[in-house]
Amino acid sequence: MPAPGPVDVPAEVPAPTPDPCLAGDGYRDTLVMALDQPVTRNAAPVPANLAERFAFRQRYETLVRLDCTGALRPGLAERWSGDSSGTTWTFELGEHRLSGGAPVTAEAIVEGWNRDGRLARRRTSVASVTAMGPRTLTVTLGHPAPDGPAILADADLAVSGARGPDGWPEGTRSGVPELVLTGGGDIRDLLQAADLAVTRDPDAIAYAQGLAEFRVVPLPWDRRYWLVSSPPFPATPPDSASRQGLAADVVSGAARPADPAPRIQACLARSDRPLEPRRRVAYVEGDRTGRELAERMVALAGRQFTLAAMSQFEIRTSLVSDPEAAYVLPFPILPFTGCPMSLVLPDWFTFEPLIDTRPHLVLRKGVARVTIDADGTARLLPRGAP
Repeated sequence: MPAPGPVDVPAEVPAPTPDPCLAGDGYRDTLVMALDQPVTRNAAPVPANLAERFAFRQRYETLVRLDCTGALRPGLAERWSGDSSGTTWTFELGEHRLSGGAPVTAEAIVEGWNRDGRLARRRTSVASVTAMGPRTLTVTLGHPAPDGPAILADADLAVSGARGPDGWPEGTRSGVPELVLTGGGDIRDLLQAADLAVTRDPDAIAYAQGLAEFRVVPLPWDRRYWLVSSPPFPATPPDSASRQGLAADVVSGAARPADPAPRIQACLARSDRPLEPRRRVAYVEGDRTGRELAERMVALAGRQFTLAAMSQFEIRTSLVSDPEAAYVLPFPILPFTGCPMSLVLPDWFTFEPLIDTRPHLVLRKGVARVTIDADGTARLLPRGAP
């Protein structure tokens, strides 16, 4: 009997690596979203809070998007290419239609951005936009971006059509579940009849984690809190250990110590310094994390300082005309989102990063699949999407 020859053993095929940005399963045509913040349709497509960011993301698309790993992905644009400096980028649009049926063209995008003044507000970052044809758009940035046009993933540059009689502008996404928005109560009670929620509320998150029918998904870190103060503010500037303590012991929600590298230049403006700022530490009213951090700053500074809960309008006015000793303010972590709340920060303030926070998606099992973007927003996927 001849000796057996060598046996070919097939190489082991590695298991596919799961997409870290995907979550959920199933599909329903209509989903009920529980809200703990208002959604104002007249503000669309530019969101002012977390709930609007999620609701608007399901209707309105940007030219490109950033996934949860920070990779650039196609949006309305199928392809893009840049010049040697990364300053001028050319986008080739895919076949997309507005919800009213008209095609999404380069001319319509330029018209929409100009119609509501969004392009004018971004002149320092987006210098010019030109429609080169029905499906070709050229964008010249205010600063070179050799690694890619990530700024075009900014929610402030989402594309929409004309505003309809119901207050909603025409959308540019299709095939995704319709959202029915419900609010006006404790989100824990609303979840009984809801399919999803996006929240920072630690009590609501803990409650949902105890419900077998829901999955709770931590979203990317999206918000950094800063101590904006007038020197010499008596509280000791936070070091690595004290930032760790703020995240672990002071803030009730999900938090981590902030990266100490400052990234706040977009908001600075030259301003005359007043003789004596008011002796208060201000935070945005209704912001639980901001209040907790401000209370800690007051405790560190001493009894001569008090707390002040202020509206966003009051903070904007105060910074330029009647400043407080310090403010605890949340800024988006992604740099392309610009300066929040249209703030103007006098350049004589000091800026100390404190902590980062993240929202959570509460999603009923079996009703939807989502992919998660870098800014901490989940987008619902159409039926049968890969």
